[in-house]
Amino acid sequence: MMTINNARKILQRVDTLPLYLHAYAFHLNMRLERVLPADLLDIASENNLRGVKIHVLDGERFSLGNMDDKELSAFGDKARRLNLDIHIETSASDKASIDE
Repeated sequence: MMTINNARKILQRVDTLPLYLHAYAFHLNMRLERVLPADLLDIASENNLRGVKIHVLDGERFSLGNMDDKELSAFGDKARRLNLDIHIETSASDKASIDE
């Protein structure tokens, strides 16, 4: 039940809530390779969000899981330049997949 006290707390915190861009909102465009992982960083930055949440396979051929070390490094560098967090999601839970 929402109380006046809880409503006040929410209003006090609303401006400091960390909001992230989630790749799922761009799922079809990412499957069609019209929006790529690096594009998500630009969109998040343009909208003053804290960072991005992206599945390791979002972006098909251009996904984080298919990037080489140089491309991954460039992705991380861009996120740091834009002062964005990156939350990487995976569907697997086995050690080999996580270590990959």
